[in-house]
Amino acid sequence: MARVRAHFAGKHVLVTGGSGGIGLAVARRLVDARAGITLAARRAGPLEAAAEELRRRSPQTRVRTLTVDVTDRAAVDDALAGELAEQPLDVLVNGAGIAKPAEFAASDPADLEAQMDTNYFGAVWAARAVVPHFLARGAGQIVNIGSTASLIGVYGYSGYTPRCSGPSSGRAAST
Repeated sequence: MARVRAHFAGKHVLVTGGSGGIGLAVARRLVDARAGITLAARRAGPLEAAAEELRRRSPQTRVRTLTVDVTDRAAVDDALAGELAEQPLDVLVNGAGIAKPAEFAASDPADLEAQMDTNYFGAVWAARAVVPHFLARGAGQIVNIGSTASLIGVYGYSGYTPRCSGPSSGRAAST
């Protein structure tokens, strides 16, 4: 924790998907390291609940919220432009993600699109919105988070991570 604190203390970090799951877990560690946080998520209720938890956990830490759907490029551009005008940013953590497990052949195409829109394009839109800010400041970091299931082919998660299991595994693809 000492290395984490040394790196993040006093920095401001925006975490997408910050109202739950991996994003909220990362935000907890960051407030423990004395980083300021902006939690971003699409649903205001869970977002505010997560922010209150972090404020109770670390009362001296500044915790901000940003209600935005990362799948909406224009909304991300607008929301992050407003956020960056109010609060300089040091680190973007792309933590927003969804999984809708199903066998590939039985997957609803809308579910496959929703996963790509959130998991891939959500990270792309957020990164594109902050990169000019980072370039102008001459500093900044982007962290893209994924669960273990995003790194390997897992049966039923082909919409989450469309990866092959590899020819040596005896399976042609993760379905």
